[in-house]
Amino acid sequence: FIGHVKNEDLGPLVHYSQATLIPSLNEGFGLPLAQAMALGVPIFSSDIPVFREVTSSCISHYNPYSIPLWVEGISSLLKKGKNNLEIERMREEALRFHPERTTKELISCYNSLF
Repeated sequence: FIGHVKNEDLGPLVHYSQATLIPSLNEGFGLPLAQAMALGVPIFSSDIPVFREVTSSCISHYNPYSIPLWVEGISSLLKKGKNNLEIERMREEALRFHPERTTKELISCYNSLF
């Protein structure tokens, strides 16, 4: 565990990692998933609604209460390594959360209310 990571260090840290593991039981959005997808880093995450919504169908999700499943899955993920087709699919999926696009959509949503 490395503790707090400065924003400017987060991108390189995630990019050079072998995987992103997110065993959360509850999340507000799932920004770390979108960041990992944009950087093409394999993801192993909990099967909670927000993570399924953020990642769509580009990754698999796992029961956060099953420790043996996590041990087996992480081991398998690390042995398998990065798959170029999966990486490309994740990067395409992450484009849904590009700051410029989401800002335009949010402004459009607000404008439709008034």
